[in-house]
Amino acid sequence: MVESHPEVQTWSTHFDASGRVLVPLELRQQLHVETGTPMIWERGPHGVVLKRYEDVLADVQTHFRSIGDPNEVWSESLMRDRKAESHNE
Repeated sequence: MVESHPEVQTWSTHFDASGRVLVPLELRQQLHVETGTPMIWERGPHGVVLKRYEDVLADVQTHFRSIGDPNEVWSESLMRDRKAESHNE
């Protein structure tokens, strides 16, 4: 591992002939990942970020909870709307 900034850790790795990348053990331990853990590669304006699938899912769930009424279940609201529409037909 190479320290590049107090808040940034950097590792060196490479792609093998099959296009696979070995994620260094220390990083896997910090991310709490084991063999078979689903991971997401995210490319953005500041480079590539490797995230655990469960963390991405949690972020998406948090986002959708923040934009609606926390006491409303969207599936129930959808069912009410569909029933109302069917009565109008």
